Amino acid sequence: MDDERIEVPCIILQHGIDYGSVFYKIYYHHQLNIKMTQPHRFLFLLGYAALLFIFNYLAFGKILPQLDEKSIWFFSGVVSLLLGKLLTSPYFTKPADSISYASIAFFALVFVSESVTGKIQNSIYYLLIFYYGVVILIGSVSILLKDSSERRKQQMGQTYFQLSELLGNQNAIFSSVAIFAIWVFHDPGRQQFYPTIAWAITAIQPHNFIADTIRKIRNIWKIRFFAKSIGQISSFQTPNILTVRQGSESKIKFGEVLAVKDRFSASGLAIALNYIGRNEELLLRGLQVPLVEELKFRKWKTLFDLPLNHVAKLPVNSETEFAIQKLKEEYNVDNIIGLVMQDSSIQKLYFEVINAIDLEVGRILEVTVGSDRVLYQLMNGLTKDEIIFQKNKYGYARGEALVVGKWNESKNYFSSSKWIPNSNGLVHIIESQEDKPTKNKIGHFPKSNYNIEISDVNSLVTHNTAILGILGIGKTMLAIELVDRITNANINVICIDLTNQYQKELKGLIDMKVSEKFFQEIRTVGEEGKNLVSLNVEEGGSVNQFKELLKNYLSEFVNNSKSRLTIINPSEFEVWRQDSKPYNNKASMVSLTPCEITSIISEATLDILQENGMSEEAKVCLVYEEAHSLVPEWSSAVNEGDKAATNATARSILQGRKYGMGCLLITQRTANVTKTILNQCNSIFAMRTFDDTGKAFLDNYIGSEYSGILPNLAEREAVFFGKASSCENPVLIRLNDRDKFLEAFYHSSQ
Repeated sequence: MDDERIEVPCIILQHGIDYGSVFYKIYYHHQLNIKMTQPHRFLFLLGYAALLFIFNYLAFGKILPQLDEKSIWFFSGVVSLLLGKLLTSPYFTKPADSISYASIAFFALVFVSESVTGKIQNSIYYLLIFYYGVVILIGSVSILLKDSSERRKQQMGQTYFQLSELLGNQNAIFSSVAIFAIWVFHDPGRQQFYPTIAWAITAIQPHNFIADTIRKIRNIWKIRFFAKSIGQISSFQTPNILTVRQGSESKIKFGEVLAVKDRFSASGLAIALNYIGRNEELLLRGLQVPLVEELKFRKWKTLFDLPLNHVAKLPVNSETEFAIQKLKEEYNVDNIIGLVMQDSSIQKLYFEVINAIDLEVGRILEVTVGSDRVLYQLMNGLTKDEIIFQKNKYGYARGEALVVGKWNESKNYFSSSKWIPNSNGLVHIIESQEDKPTKNKIGHFPKSNYNIEISDVNSLVTHNTAILGILGIGKTMLAIELVDRITNANINVICIDLTNQYQKELKGLIDMKVSEKFFQEIRTVGEEGKNLVSLNVEEGGSVNQFKELLKNYLSEFVNNSKSRLTIINPSEFEVWRQDSKPYNNKASMVSLTPCEITSIISEATLDILQENGMSEEAKVCLVYEEAHSLVPEWSSAVNEGDKAATNATARSILQGRKYGMGCLLITQRTANVTKTILNQCNSIFAMRTFDDTGKAFLDNYIGSEYSGILPNLAEREAVFFGKASSCENPVLIRLNDRDKFLEAFYHSSQ
């Protein structure tokens, strides 16, 4: 036969086709690449018929048989060939066929009944007549009961169907006729020997066995790879996971490609995952995968030689190496770390760790959700175990990750995912990469070049932003970077700083001449104000002069200055307030606290912006450095003056948004900052913190999972969330280094 014509096209990868089922049908229907079509069967029929003529010649010296009782064996053989498996009934015998075969045999014996008399005992003759009658009766009953609606009659009909196929197939019927004729009508010797051999050959039809043996011998020499079973399929864990009961003598490495031979499976391949213990055996788990186009072997010897429900390691050779490598690349096998577990939700991913590759909190994981690649951030791990069999336990680590979103390359933005990952889906870790500084990024995911950006500087200001964390972890450097970004967006920044660190880092953004002139005027007013006593207590001291000078300075800065940044340190100002009615032209004076000066600055800024009218765009950002000292919580205020001042500042912030005013609040003690302002901060940078009050407050913003890891954050790591973020969910990021930021922000074209 034409070998190319009958070769099995094992795999042609297209969507929407169950290739495992197709392959299985090809394998069984074509009997290992031998396609028995009707023309092939007809050729074999002619061959066996020729054998009948040859053996008739050997027995009787004539090629053509005589038309008498001595040729009954010959004609029964011809009828058997015509009506048998080579032509009309290649799969099974129907009841109607059984009736036909039995009727032909019945009338053949009746036709020779007179010749039989006296040669054998009549009982054998009548036994055969009875046998054919029983077959006819069973077949008839099976046909009558076939369409019955009653369960009992259906069962009886199916039983008679099986008996009809067993007793009424053409081999059984015509063999009885042939053997009866050879025994009765022929003399011992060659007249019985050759017809018996001829009948045995046509009845057994050994061509299937011969062809199969030839094929096996040919494959021994022609097939270049073989597979030995490594174990038997133990179970399937829907979807896509199988377990293999394997002896301990052969270990399969993680990621190796396996050939699977299972009658009901939709795949012929699996990727080895991990071992779990069971009694004295090992259970190997594998991920079933679709067949890939490159695995187009001329003969799938790997599968053909395996028993059903067995698994083999796919051999690596010149034909398989490229396809195996491509399969591993397609499934990113080297970066598989686990499988999606039950109870995973849209926001939270649970996964079983099967291959711990450089895992640590903050790493980015990837899971396929529908047709989308969704990123998650690893947040926690937990050791688990479950009972495998009797008292055998399977210990494993369960990872917990929170959703980041779907990465939009063109917009550099993470959009939210709307559905859950598939159970037993693969969890990959994003390979460790060096981050690439870009102009807009505020930070990146640990060991990744996925960046988080400030999506909208206006929102950063108008919707207020807070930077929270303990001393010495980079809060101020982050705030300074944000000030760079805000001023670069042509938004004025009034920085109220008790540390003087902003003056040092941002000196180039300040108009020092104007600033020094203002500070000199304030110093002069402050020194004189201590002696300015007034009958009206409200007019005593230098408060009013300070307010006037401050408002004029800020008005000029907001409306006319080319500089976008001014820095004010309230602790450097000497501003006096008359605290009592005068006596002998003298009165007690009190110096304003930084908290009170802060409220004056906030109120003056709001007054200036109100004069300019409402605005949807950000105009001024007030930076409160060491905010716990500038806007303290009610319980943390030193005196009543600070309480009133904090309330005034809070009112200014609450009203300021509609006029384009917002704030950037920085503090190391979240519990000590007024919650009136803190609750208005839409964007949050949460850095390392230990106090329970601060973590409890942040629970409402970033969730308990992220607030729970705050004590373990490294320097310059932060959880970022809010309207200004390029991600719709909270994320743990590594903040920019100052030198890299300056290089990218001011000198990069990106």
